[in-house]
Amino acid sequence: MTGEQFEELIGELFGLDGYLVEYTPVTGDQGIDLICKKGKESISIQCKRRKSNVGNGAVQEAYAGKLYWDTKDSIVVTNRYFTSSAISLAKALEVDLCDRDELSRMIDLVKEKWLESEKIIEIIVNSGYGALSVRGADYEYYITLMMNLLKYKEHFPERLVYIYNNLGLLYSRLENSNLAIATYKEGIRTLARKEVGVLVNNLIVQYIQLRQYEEAKRLFNEYKEFNFDYLKENMFSL
Repeated sequence: MTGEQFEELIGELFGLDGYLVEYTPVTGDQGIDLICKKGKESISIQCKRRKSNVGNGAVQEAYAGKLYWDTKDSIVVTNRYFTSSAISLAKALEVDLCDRDELSRMIDLVKEKWLESEKIIEIIVNSGYGALSVRGADYEYYITLMMNLLKYKEHFPERLVYIYNNLGLLYSRLENSNLAIATYKEGIRTLARKEVGVLVNNLIVQYIQLRQYEEAKRLFNEYKEFNFDYLKENMFSL
């Protein structure tokens, strides 16, 4: 997930909670990414998508941004956590903090609305796949996002194959073969047979990597209709 996608996700969530959301200019925003208003409430929001925990600088910027944009409150939202120093400073400056746990709770609070938001679903699914191409990405965070979607899988059946596939690949990237295999298997059980080609393919590859060749052969033969031509050479050499 890019920084821009993270901002869009937060903006969508606040919008679904009834706020009027304004995205600030890319330059001259004084550290504030979103201005959210609802009734007498006004909040300046700084979005920090990071690979490490957020420190004092973000809190200082959020406080200054609140004064600049003349809002009643300010929040720093992150996909990570905050340092103890940042938490202490935020209390002193009355800046609210929203870490990854609080963000998950926020998503749950508006779940009935965000489940209907195609944009949010698209952002989460695409960000999970995009994370696979980034070395050192926060894979566990994207796994959390995918798992949140699976809680409500009946709402978007057309996206399930991508969610299961991304989740399995993320577990594999973390070298957690057991969870990767379990995820692919769950997807294969859940989806219609005609939809599971990519999941079967990745499950076969996982078995080959683990040298569980008999399982790989069994799946290859069981799902021959998908014509895994690029796997045939591996199958015949086992």
